Amino acid sequence: MRRNYLFLATRDDALVQAAGLIDLWTAGYIEPMIPPPQLWHILAQQLMALALQEQGIGRQDWLHWVSHVPAFAQLSMAQIDALVQWMLHQQILSDDHGVLWLGRAGEETYGRRHFLALFSVFTSPPLFTVLHGRAELGFVDAMTFLGTQDGPRALLLGGRAWLVTHVDWQHRVAYVKATETQGRSRWQGERPGLGFRLCQSIKHRLAGDDDCTMWSTRARQQIAAIRKEFVWLDTEGTVVLLAKHGTGEWWTFAGTGANAMLASAWSQAMEHRVTYDSFTVTCEASVSRHTVERALGALRAHKVRETSVAVEDAAIDGLKFSGCLPRDLARDMLRTRLCDPQAVHDILEQPVRCVAV
Repeated sequence: MRRNYLFLATRDDALVQAAGLIDLWTAGYIEPMIPPPQLWHILAQQLMALALQEQGIGRQDWLHWVSHVPAFAQLSMAQIDALVQWMLHQQILSDDHGVLWLGRAGEETYGRRHFLALFSVFTSPPLFTVLHGRAELGFVDAMTFLGTQDGPRALLLGGRAWLVTHVDWQHRVAYVKATETQGRSRWQGERPGLGFRLCQSIKHRLAGDDDCTMWSTRARQQIAAIRKEFVWLDTEGTVVLLAKHGTGEWWTFAGTGANAMLASAWSQAMEHRVTYDSFTVTCEASVSRHTVERALGALRAHKVRETSVAVEDAAIDGLKFSGCLPRDLARDMLRTRLCDPQAVHDILEQPVRCVAV
């Protein structure tokens, strides 16, 4: 069963993604530009920058400078006040009769010769370099390591599996060693995790039998070959592949964010370790059709859209200005970034079919 995913992930992922993108383009779909939610670390950076710019900024005045920014306007005043209070408590800021300025810790970290770091929000793209010893294997998106996972984490790079031995969030480096375990990368190279609309477009192309007039002869032939590996796909719903003595693989084509939420909820319902990528949610244990159907029923009965997805605490250290945030606030911000509740709702509205392989 695993050969299906590996076939898609290693050889023809670029081809089917291109086919999906062409369909979205011809349909007139334009991906909306939505800023990441809960930009607490950027709000903290703006406050410190204003304090330096104005030689001190009024505690009641600073928010007026940035309140017109849509991403900041959505933040609650109670949490904003809690953020300022935290920065004061950590001596990142000081309060002199209602005027905010850099405190002792703020001066040491962002003052004097370090002030350029304060005025640069992004120092590097959110990519991790993957190293095997000193050999560079490639890059993966930071989201690869954001969600927590029980047991070892394996990646698929260069056509083979690698076991992750250590993740350095501050320097954005992942160290790996060769393994025979089946690996997976939620995306290849520098591409980000795939979203719901693109994954659904890919599913319809793999499940259908019509070709696009824009495809070359070679593309038609290759996609026809890929479709033979996915004859069990259903355009109107999702499919759970049940191996006789293997894993249960739920092909949702829901995207990384939705599958992170579904994996968390499915793990609780199945009481087994569950992993995910952009296309699938996989129960690592051997499960029966009855167990799967019972777990899927439990997902529909509960508010999966409110599922709390666990994230790696070490990921907080990978945020610039993370020292300005309370840990629970930073953790909630990362958790929100990982989720796609609307896609979860759409997937659970679809019928599910179990297929023994």
